[in-house]
Amino acid sequence: MKHFLSFLLLFFYLFTFVHADDDKPLRVVYFDNYAPYSWLDDDGNMRGVFIDILDTVIGEKMDRSIEHIGLPWARAQQYIRNGEYDAMVAPITRDRRGYADISQQPVLNSRMAFFTYSSHPRMNEFKNYRALEDLKSFNFITQIGDGWAQEHLQDMEVLYVRDLNTVLKLLGLGRADLFVEASLVAHWNLKQLDLSKKVTEVEDVTIEITPFHLMVSKKSKKNILADFDKHMQAFVQTDAFGHLLEQYKQ
Repeated sequence: MKHFLSFLLLFFYLFTFVHADDDKPLRVVYFDNYAPYSWLDDDGNMRGVFIDILDTVIGEKMDRSIEHIGLPWARAQQYIRNGEYDAMVAPITRDRRGYADISQQPVLNSRMAFFTYSSHPRMNEFKNYRALEDLKSFNFITQIGDGWAQEHLQDMEVLYVRDLNTVLKLLGLGRADLFVEASLVAHWNLKQLDLSKKVTEVEDVTIEITPFHLMVSKKSKKNILADFDKHMQAFVQTDAFGHLLEQYKQ
């Protein structure tokens, strides 16, 4: 009888512990300066495409509470690595596979493009782009924490600066030759900074279509990815998903 009571107490403890953790909000951390995908507004709230998508899929469809946190990107990723927060949205890299479990269904597919200063004397070479290896004689610029650049531009000369605004301002001054970024993100921020005449997208060149996935820290106790994949796959096929994206296009 004593063993049976001990078993019941242990079962009750484990059941309560698991469900107590399950009731806590899913804490998602984002790049705080990556509009229109994710940004921290003047009131200290996270806004953007990623936030709206996860609010719909996780908050509404999955009926789970969710907390949105914005941080500088390198720090945000470190918090997922050490389990301080539960999840983030980002492109897949070898490094991220090591510390996060990754959704099968992308949150969003993004067209990656080249950006350079408008008066660049070798613009035609960029327009004839075939492979990154052809651009080793050029200098790249990006923000600290850019996993895509760390993985794909290892053999290039890359200047890493603190944030996206600094990248675009320096590029407009001709301090680097090329910047690789999601087309929508770059154009949105160029408009906000009034730099659209100084920095331009290289015409008719798509580097790749990059999927952004939900990534859950391997140290998180949140077991949500299978359910997320099911609801995310259904959501992208609705008119509501298209309408959500349209409101962020300028």
